[in-house]
This record gives sequence, C-alpha cells and structure tokens, in this order.
Amino acid sequence: MAKSLYVVGCRRCGKTLICLALAVIFRDEGYRVGYFKPVGQMEKICGERLDYDVELMKKVLDLKEPPSILSPVCIPKLYMDAVDYAEARARIMETYGEVSKDKDIVLVDSADTPETLLTKGCSVVDLAPMFGSKVFVTWRYTDDSSIDSLALHYKFFESSGLDVVGSTLGFIPPTNIERVRRVASEALGAYGVKVLGFIPMVPELFSPTVKEVAETLGASVLTCEDNMDRVVETFLVGAMSAESALRWFRRSRRKAVVTGGDRTDLMMAALETDTSCLILTGGLHPDISVLTKAEERGVPVLVVPSDTYTTIMKLRTVGMTISPENRRRIELLVNLIRRNLDWETILRELLPERGNA
Repeated sequence: MAKSLYVVGCRRCGKTLICLALAVIFRDEGYRVGYFKPVGQMEKICGERLDYDVELMKKVLDLKEPPSILSPVCIPKLYMDAVDYAEARARIMETYGEVSKDKDIVLVDSADTPETLLTKGCSVVDLAPMFGSKVFVTWRYTDDSSIDSLALHYKFFESSGLDVVGSTLGFIPPTNIERVRRVASEALGAYGVKVLGFIPMVPELFSPTVKEVAETLGASVLTCEDNMDRVVETFLVGAMSAESALRWFRRSRRKAVVTGGDRTDLMMAALETDTSCLILTGGLHPDISVLTKAEERGVPVLVVPSDTYTTIMKLRTVGMTISPENRRRIELLVNLIRRNLDWETILRELLPERGNA
C-alpha cells in the first residue's frame, strides 16, 4: 500500500516545486513515486482545462494517468456553490485509489491555500486522513510574520489530528538566510514546530533564458542565435540619457535592456556592461554599429513589434514557472532541495523500515 505525503502551504510558496524535487529524489532512491492534486484551480486554454502543475509533474515523472485522474476536481475562484462537494469527495477517493496503485509513495499537492474548501469538507484537514497521509508544511518567507504564520498553521493541523512530519521556510533572500535560520529555529523550536530546512531564493531558478524571453515576446532575433541560453536576471527599461543609464547598467548583472530601436546611445552603453540581451520595441531595427558591437560581445538583439509598456507587461510572468523541457531548472531545483531540506527524515517518516535501511 502506498504511503503519501500531503504538501501544504500558503500561496506561491513552491508547493509543487517541493513535490517535484522530492519525487525526483525519491525516484532516484529507487522508489515508485506518484503524484496527486485532488483539488486544482485550473485555467481554460483553447477550450481545454489545463493545470500547469499537473502537466509539469506528469511530463517530468512520465506518469501514465491522464490529468483528469491526477487532479479530479476543478474549482473556480468563486467556488462555494460551484461544485457538489459530496460527489467531489467520492471522486477524489476513487481517483486516489487509481493513482496510488503500484506506487511506494504518492506526493499529494494541496490547493492554493491551506484553508481552501475547509467549510466544504474537502480541505487538507478532511482529505489527509482519508488518504492516510502524513503532512509537510512549506511556507514562503516574506518577513518575520511568515514565521508566526507557519507556526499558526502547523499547530492548527496538529490540533486537527493530522500527522505533521515537519516544515520548511522558503524563498529566503540569501543575504538574510543566516538571520532567518537563527531566529526562526529558536522561535519555532520553542513553539514545538519541527523545521526540516531553510531554502534560499535562487535567482537562477526563476530567471528565464534569452530564448524563453524571445518566445514569450514573439521576437525576431538579429544577432547571436547561438547564445540564446544566456540567463536574464533583471529587466531594465532604457528611457533616460545614456550617461544616467550607464550608472544603472553597471549595477545590474545578466540583464535584459528594453528600449526603442532608435536609442543607439543606450544600446551602446548597455553593451559595455554585463548584458544578456537587448530588447528593441516598436519594430525598429538598430543601427549597424549596434549589431556589430552586439556580435563582438555575443549579445542577442531581439526586436518586437509592441511598444515598451506592452512588452514589459508581457515580461511580468516570464520565468515564473518551470517547464518540463527545462532540464537546467529542474536539476537546479532538485539540487537546491537536496542541499537545504532534510528529505531523508521525510523518507524515514514515510517508510521507516526502508528509510533506515
């Protein structure tokens, strides 16, 4: 019979990323691993319901079950009266049985927030006992109030009778991680919260490549198509004088500079600093001197038809998700979790007889 771990946390705390990394680690340890997201909040794309988390896990783990089995219940944002939740619970249990068949471990991905569907009997408090799941709590660190939020939810789950095996704080700025580790370990330990790791924010994990930027924008590539795997950590808009811009350009590493194709002065200034690519708006092609300099520096030059504002709006979400095809990010994620989360303790909690072997 499969053992399951229910990964629960706040919004945008990386629940699915934790599931993905643990699934890869456990699979590498020789275990048959499944994935289940009982309640999804899906988007409609071209008339089809699509949950990016489920698609990611299905492809990376090569799962045979269709998305409708891996995530059987879909709710909208206004969900209170949208679904027959008695039928939903029955459907969830039926499909969980299919997912857990012939598996050693099933990683269960929670809904958007811990409280989602609490009043409808389909939250983690209701479903974890039905699956026989142990619970792992992950929380996004924004400031010290995140420590108290983690403690509040951890203790709520324990008081609800759930078997909580541990927790983690994630997305911690690297410059602050030693302090967070010290104060959170002391505060949470004194409060009876078991912490299994502190995970730093790694810019490279959510930094897109130039290729991803170009695909998002539908850009034409004028130079250095063989350097499209360069990483973009920062987007800067060039709308000031070249002299003023140069001060900002020097402070930013691995950046993309967004500017009009007629701003030769800004482009030449950017090419004197650590620039991953130039994004030229308005469909304007640059002066030949810019293209020559970009070729010398190995910097791709992208041209897009949209104006600067529209271009920036399109760039807001680029790199915020991990695609199944991006092996670089997946490997980076797995290594990050291996180093910063005590996954061996989680494995022993799930499979004590084999985790101690």
